[in-house]
Amino acid sequence: MIALRYIKGLVNESLEIDISDNNKQRKYSDGRALYYVLCREFTSYTLNDIGKEVNKDHSTVVHGIQNIFHLVDKMLYTQLRKQIVEYFNLETQVIYKKI
Repeated sequence: MIALRYIKGLVNESLEIDISDNNKQRKYSDGRALYYVLCREFTSYTLNDIGKEVNKDHSTVVHGIQNIFHLVDKMLYTQLRKQIVEYFNLETQVIYKKI
């Protein structure tokens, strides 16, 4: 199973920030939303577990997926998604899970 910390590290590295920081700037909220969606897509962790990794609760995760993710750079999402698929040798048919 893919670890939440791996996805968090990937997002942190690509954005050069720490998404666990309690910062409300756009790049941080976008980074967290990106992390939330990638975790939902590639892991079976609960919303609560996903949120705990970045010091947020499950309702914040839901809000990030439903209201923030559509604002995120889709090219970055595609790039990170591709890295995960290639690193873990996954089928490219993984489809975004609905909440």
